[in-house]
This record gives sequence, C-alpha cells and structure tokens, in this order.
Amino acid sequence: MRTEKFELVLGTVPGYFHNNEFKSEKTFGMKLQEVQAGVFDDTGLYVSIVARPAKVSYHSVWGCPVGGEDVFLITGTRNPEFAQDKEAYRKTVELLVKRLMGVFHQSTATLEWQEVDLSYFKR
Repeated sequence: MRTEKFELVLGTVPGYFHNNEFKSEKTFGMKLQEVQAGVFDDTGLYVSIVARPAKVSYHSVWGCPVGGEDVFLITGTRNPEFAQDKEAYRKTVELLVKRLMGVFHQSTATLEWQEVDLSYFKR
C-alpha cells in the first residue's frame, strides 16, 4: 500500500543552554501515551508511534549541550486500514505534535513527511 510516514524530533528539556536534565525514558513514554489518548478522545484517530532516544547536535553558541541534546525521534506510519483519510491523519499528527510540545515546553520541533510503501501482515 502507498501511504505516508512521519518523523518528529522532540526535545524534553525546555530552552537551550541546559545540561540534558531529563533522563527518564519511562516518564517520557507515560506522558506520550497520555497525549496519544487525549488526541484519540478528541479526534477518533489513534496515532501509533515508535519513539527512540537520539541526539541532536547544533552549534554550541546557539545553546547545544556538550555532546549534543538528548531528544526523542518519534516515527509513525498511516495504516490505511485504520486511518483511511490522509488529511485527517495528518491534522491529527500535527495536533499530537503541538500537544507534545506543550507538555515538554518546547518552542520548536521538526516534523517530516514522506511517502512509503507499507506491507501490513495479518494472521
């Protein structure tokens, strides 16, 4: 199936010039699930995701911590079997991003989209 995939880069510590004080992947996962559930309650679409810890490196004069900033790389793919409306899915993902930015007090985040081929297996 032709569909879309998104990739979100999201920090967990507000602002710049910090020392990566946020350390708990479990806490991140719990907050993430709370936001996912709230977005589902409001839209009727559940955005399933994969979240991986990652590092972002940018110029230290702009506030990057030594060794890079701890972030999460969040990805998800629209499965047309569950989310037929491409635009509704996209708007739901954007709502999820905005809410996550609020929860983690982030002033910026990057969200990328790409078309992909999806093979969905059922037994």
